Amino acid sequence: MRILTLLILLLVVIAAGVADVIKKHAMNQVGSISFTMETVLKVLTNPWALSVLIIGFGSWGLTLLIFSMEKASVAILLIHGALLIGVLLALMASHIVFGDVLTQTQYFGVSLVVVASIITCAGLYYVTA
Repeated sequence: MRILTLLILLLVVIAAGVADVIKKHAMNQVGSISFTMETVLKVLTNPWALSVLIIGFGSWGLTLLIFSMEKASVAILLIHGALLIGVLLALMASHIVFGDVLTQTQYFGVSLVVVASIITCAGLYYVTA
């Protein structure tokens, strides 16, 4: 595996975690969501919300770059594992920055995501090996 692929993957993971924290900050500023033109304009004029869109599209582009650099099966395996790390990073950052605390139900949901990701990555590894 190439070093460049791992560096891009690391950048995608960090960008996803940062985007999640910025998204929470932006939505705290916007307030409650109702699908009115006023709310849409509030979101579109919020610089934090716009930065999340830019980071999101940039991460998406880097993910496509990884797909073009590696075999598709290896790229899926890498990106799936990286997304798991990104979710855990976003949870930790949200706790540190905003003081969020997870409920038992949310811990159970995160556990299901972790187990499903591990099973999927293991399955993809053995299929491609």
